[in-house]
Amino acid sequence: MFPTNEFRLSKLKVLYLICKLHTGPGGGSFYTLRHHAEAFSEVVDPYVIGIGKGPAAALQDLPTYEFIPFYRFEISAFRKLLDRARNIYPDVIHAYDHRALFVARLLGILLRRPVAYTKCGGPNGSSHIPHADRYILFSQENFAHFRKHKRAAQLDLVPHRLLEIETDLDAVRRLRAQLGISDGERVLLRISRFNPYYAATFAQTLNLYDQLRSAGGAWRLVFIGDVQDAEHFQALRDKSSSYTGIAFVTDPTLTSNASRLLPLADAVVATGRGAMEACSLNLRVFCPSADADLPVELTGETVETLYHFNFSERVPIVGTGAVRPLDAPPDTRAFFEQYFDIRRKLDFYREFYRELARQPRSIGGPTSLLYHLAQFVRH
Repeated sequence: MFPTNEFRLSKLKVLYLICKLHTGPGGGSFYTLRHHAEAFSEVVDPYVIGIGKGPAAALQDLPTYEFIPFYRFEISAFRKLLDRARNIYPDVIHAYDHRALFVARLLGILLRRPVAYTKCGGPNGSSHIPHADRYILFSQENFAHFRKHKRAAQLDLVPHRLLEIETDLDAVRRLRAQLGISDGERVLLRISRFNPYYAATFAQTLNLYDQLRSAGGAWRLVFIGDVQDAEHFQALRDKSSSYTGIAFVTDPTLTSNASRLLPLADAVVATGRGAMEACSLNLRVFCPSADADLPVELTGETVETLYHFNFSERVPIVGTGAVRPLDAPPDTRAFFEQYFDIRRKLDFYREFYRELARQPRSIGGPTSLLYHLAQFVRH
């Protein structure tokens, strides 16, 4: 067990935990944690441990990242995780998903350390919210849900989660040549895993492509992503076979860290983190609508509602596709700077961790922990 020690005024040590439930490369939360760990290294000493079914490609070259295969509740794996946490000697444990939070709670109890939880967007989930000492919420939708069902909790709404996107212009040039995209053609881009969850967004993307081509000018549509459901992917290809100028890119050498290919695009259809990454490059952005056959364009009039729902498929705006003139210059960079640039929140996080390390720990009730254990084992 850790000895008691005086609160250190130097950099605090923060142990970050994240769980990967599948064998693929991992979704946006892994890139979010990567950007956070890189940015927060200015204000804390970050240590990142991945658990679950396999290591995360988005995190593997972080200097303090390691993977421990802990998926169900294997005692030997948990002992290894506990020993590693003891060696790190963190001041705070910070989980980035629901399963990782359960493990963080156990470590927090055994090591007498406070626990933070970041919910990286997505649906609200159930009214049962697992215990943490403090919470970070990315979307207003999630914040309102947590406030309703966890009234006494310490909640912070902090959507900022990105560093500047690192692009690969050589790979973009090669891809343009491979796809035969001429200098006079504009590109509508959709980066997404291919699975039924995004079926409505794929359909709206095709409708937007129709609209853009009808408005004039030469357009190409490019889909980039990993195939998670072969049957769904084939159905999408069959549906789009009647269109011209559509390309599917599934090569793992290109789908890994696909945001580096964003300069290929003039406009993107994106959700969540993908929309924010496009804003960082000042691209034209469209987000799926819950109430229409066309997506919603990100503008000064729609940004607050889109942001409220984390730029997700749940946005209750009637999508009409392109509303700004096609030749109007993009203007989304300002949204990145206002809402998503993580460097603008470094002072907040420095104080967040210092306050958390000082405050009394609480472990939540035994019923809450047992319910969380049941969820961890079941999934």
